[in-house]
Amino acid sequence: GLVGERKGCLLFAAASANLLEVKRESSRLAELAAPTRLTTTDRAAETEARRLLTSQACEALAQGFGHAQSAGAAEEELSHLAEMHASSLQLAGEAAEERGDLTSADACMSEAVERMQHATRLCMQGLEQEVAHTEGPVAAETPVDLLCAQGDAHVALARVRFARSRDESLPALQRAELQRAARAAGRAGVQLLSQATGLCDSDKGDDLPGVVEQWARAIWEVADLASG
Repeated sequence: GLVGERKGCLLFAAASANLLEVKRESSRLAELAAPTRLTTTDRAAETEARRLLTSQACEALAQGFGHAQSAGAAEEELSHLAEMHASSLQLAGEAAEERGDLTSADACMSEAVERMQHATRLCMQGLEQEVAHTEGPVAAETPVDLLCAQGDAHVALARVRFARSRDESLPALQRAELQRAARAAGRAGVQLLSQATGLCDSDKGDDLPGVVEQWARAIWEVADLASG
């Protein structure tokens, strides 16, 4: 079927992700319009639909990456697939958070961070190859959008781990370890967004105000989580 081919995996995953965004926005608007009309059953059905869509998107992107890698795809394409996979994993983590499954959310967010790091490495390999064929002292720089995506993934992981550290049913030692891991993820996220802000160049089309706002939100969220 569609997911059995390299381009088909990407199309299927993109369609799933787009549908998920539409459903999430529709749910948000419905909640704003009539918050009391959404029953527990409605919310459970919506959460389950999100879980299925994100699961399908993640599976399709994992297969697509494998197909592309086997076919000898360029680093740019592999990086794009890895980044999309990370985004889908992050959405899957958010869906798990909504249904209260913090262990699954942690696993999804952790993998999302790893996939974003892989996407960045692949992108840099491709850029370094381009720079090698360029005359003059030109250095490869990590794209701002990848730094922002990495930072966002780290902050999401911090949020989940802080939430898990408040579970009083867990041993004290495990809760303390989760807090340490959450703080480390939060610091990494803020640092990545700080780096993105420093590299932002409006002349190159970078959204400097948007990146600065994302950085500021991350600082506030991490500080709020750490003090909670």
